[in-house]
Amino acid sequence: MTTSSFLDAVRAALLRLEIAPDQPLVAGVSGGVDSRALLHALVQLGCRPVVAHVNYGLRGAASDEDEAFVRRLCAEAGLPLHTAHPDMAALRQGSRLSTQALARRCRYRFFERVARRAGAGAVAVAHHADDQAETVLINLFRGTGIRGLAGMAAARPLGKSGVRVVRPLLEIGRARIAAFAQEERLLWREDAANHSRKYRRSALRTEIMPLVQEIFGSGVSLALAREAALTAEVIEYVLEPRLSLLLAQCLQPAAAGVALDLNVAAAWSAAERRLVYLEAAKLHLPRAPRTSAFARRLEALTHAQTGRRASGPWGAVWRDRDRLVLLPPASEAAPGAPATLAPGLPLDAPGGVLRLDLLPEPPTDLSEGAPWTAYFDADRLELPLTVRRWAPGDRLRPLGMTGRKKISDLLTDEGLPTFRRDDALVVLSGKTIVWVPGVRMAHAPRVRPETRRVARITFAPHA
Repeated sequence: MTTSSFLDAVRAALLRLEIAPDQPLVAGVSGGVDSRALLHALVQLGCRPVVAHVNYGLRGAASDEDEAFVRRLCAEAGLPLHTAHPDMAALRQGSRLSTQALARRCRYRFFERVARRAGAGAVAVAHHADDQAETVLINLFRGTGIRGLAGMAAARPLGKSGVRVVRPLLEIGRARIAAFAQEERLLWREDAANHSRKYRRSALRTEIMPLVQEIFGSGVSLALAREAALTAEVIEYVLEPRLSLLLAQCLQPAAAGVALDLNVAAAWSAAERRLVYLEAAKLHLPRAPRTSAFARRLEALTHAQTGRRASGPWGAVWRDRDRLVLLPPASEAAPGAPATLAPGLPLDAPGGVLRLDLLPEPPTDLSEGAPWTAYFDADRLELPLTVRRWAPGDRLRPLGMTGRKKISDLLTDEGLPTFRRDDALVVLSGKTIVWVPGVRMAHAPRVRPETRRVARITFAPHA
């Protein structure tokens, strides 16, 4: 591939990505041959990119040498450079992500910050057709939905700032990039990790892809990249409009989450249901798996009994009567042990905020604010009160009744959805339950005609 044809291919890609040479642009440059060739091509095409480089410090002196190399490049070309030095050891502590995933997150967050600072709407990175082929195969081996078969997008948003990451080399193979770099007599840095079997991608690149190319020909990576691009077009112009329509038909609000109407979904094919469930999870449970196995797991809930669920660190999906309820992970700050509720001090409890206030006289209407407000005779309470989640065996004598009733029965009578029952709270005076917020209050501490001080308890649900 001649220099002119390579530049023509990059120019055409920039045109498709709607990037003009005079627009502010950030280029992510590691110092390897791919990013080196991309930077050179951008400059040759009249762009003056701001360069962003991340030194992870994972390869000792080699990482610092990479940074020094990129600094020299920018100084010679008169290009501004921004660098980042994330503390990878600190980031790994307590994180479930791999080192590579953490590095990727740091890299793109840094790129977005640099772009915002530079007033740039895009960050160009050097992923190419061979990278795309590897991504498609990795997604396939892991077990992926149709979006995984589309590989990396030629352009996608970085966060919510409006900045995009763009990949102008996505239809150009590694060999053509290396040939361009050699023809232009460019210098670059080699990363030994690219040939290490320690990482899946590098093992795929060095062990599996050469064998695949030997059997199917050297153009197999370009063929996979073209198939990924075609799949991406089908998703964008056919699948996504259809999924948006179906999702709008069945999506409904639910306490602390959203729900999918199973009566509506029953008219669809099983394939449509699975795709809609994955789309709903993508939007409302971002950490949930996006695999066909997870889609089948949610489809199975369609035929399960009320109260069955699929759950994980990503949240939960509950079968509740004629719907599936999607709930994000519970707040890690929500107290599991009993908490104290004192007058005038709001308590941030699971599901909402509780507040206890002492009033000088009873209100004219004791039902005001029900069911999230209850009024008590303050002199019949042991202050401060205690708040905890209800437990099996808990009982309450409801207002106006003579006998005690199980909290579990009260929750059922109230029609509280199964997925909400576990989080129901009880307020205790000493060891006696006096209120189940949103459900019932106890009979004994009720406000009487002779009551002198009134305790008002309010519960403001987070949802």
